[in-house]
Amino acid sequence: TRIAVVPFSTSVNVGNYAAAATGQPATSTYTYKCGYRNRSTCTGTTYRTNCVAERNISGTARYEDDAPTSGKYSTALWTTSSSASCSPGTSATVLPLTNTRTAIESKINGLQATGGTAGHIGTAWAWYAISEKWAAFWGTASAPEPASPKLLKAAVLMTDGEYNNCNGGDSCSNSDDQALSFCANMKAQGIRVFTVGFAIGSESSARTMLTTCASPGDYHFPYSSEDMREAFRSIGNALMAGTAGPVLAN
Repeated sequence: TRIAVVPFSTSVNVGNYAAAATGQPATSTYTYKCGYRNRSTCTGTTYRTNCVAERNISGTARYEDDAPTSGKYSTALWTTSSSASCSPGTSATVLPLTNTRTAIESKINGLQATGGTAGHIGTAWAWYAISEKWAAFWGTASAPEPASPKLLKAAVLMTDGEYNNCNGGDSCSNSDDQALSFCANMKAQGIRVFTVGFAIGSESSARTMLTTCASPGDYHFPYSSEDMREAFRSIGNALMAGTAGPVLAN
């Protein structure tokens, strides 16, 4: 059993994988008007952060799990300060697949709530973390295995369900629709999707979205810390039972 942890807020911090995910260099130059009455041209530098936004792909291919390559890179997020951070911060970088329990617990214990919620990006990177198409991206130790009848792949999405950010921080109203597209495609590949929506009202649109996103019956809406523990006990038991979804031919 191996587990990956993908924290997300307004974006996903992929750490040292940023260059491979975006296809962008560490720095970029730009020109601007400067000097007396803007009569001169000056050059400045922008710095690529380790956070990424959604992939700039048109059509339904945007919601597939193809590995990053020309035309399929994640959008890089830039800053004009070489020391500036991005959200989520360095303690919330992606942890690729591992079976080292201490590494998983350390990652989780270091998380803090911050920023908005680009749920579709978190959902996408949950898929990328377990997709065999990304094996070369993650490296040998964390490479996802190919799908097989004896292998169970699952994504557990924990969130408040208020998906409200796109493009690295812009307010938007279609993050949930994009997340549902990723969920549908994951399930079509036989990935079992669990959702854990914390303190979400029974009539909330977020509840409807997370119910639809999940595999049949695999949604949980805890309201207390004990409810949360029970939700994850239930998920753990389901995974130990080894019930995978159907693997559909492409």
